[in-house]
Amino acid sequence: MEASRNEIRQLLPEMSDADMDRPAWFPFMGGKWANIRAPLQFCQNHDWSEFMQLRIHMGLSEPVPIPEVTSGYLMGMLNLFMPHRLNTNVVNGKHFAAVYAFTDPGVAPVTIKVLDDTAKVLPGNYDNPDLVLTQSAETFEKTLRGIQKFPDAIQSGAIQVNNFESLTMFGQLFPMG
Repeated sequence: MEASRNEIRQLLPEMSDADMDRPAWFPFMGGKWANIRAPLQFCQNHDWSEFMQLRIHMGLSEPVPIPEVTSGYLMGMLNLFMPHRLNTNVVNGKHFAAVYAFTDPGVAPVTIKVLDDTAKVLPGNYDNPDLVLTQSAETFEKTLRGIQKFPDAIQSGAIQVNNFESLTMFGQLFPMG
């Protein structure tokens, strides 16, 4: 692993943005061809997750990853999971927008928009969303990994919900179990 990381460190400074768009075999998650950015982003997101889980289990609150890396992880994870969890039997032409708002300094919000029986994950806020889930990136990781149950995080105030009726609809649109 160390040899692979050293090789990547050596290659990256020599690469241009155009090089990052070249195809590369991405062996994770069933294997597929993607641009070079995809496996690098996957590795960065995986490292962020492992680091945060280690920090959580050790009871530490520092060090804190830089906001750009945290924002990329959150956007990536929501984009990976939420569109596939959409229960199209419930949508029935409904339009719904939920914003994951993060309390960490500099960490960008993420919007999940349901429209025409599809879910799209978009960077940033949405005007007048049906639901806003305000939490730290650490709380997001805890609930995603089962370290803390989503309802318990709401009950404890770790996740703040602006509209509980919309939370019910969100749970129907995106069943977690």
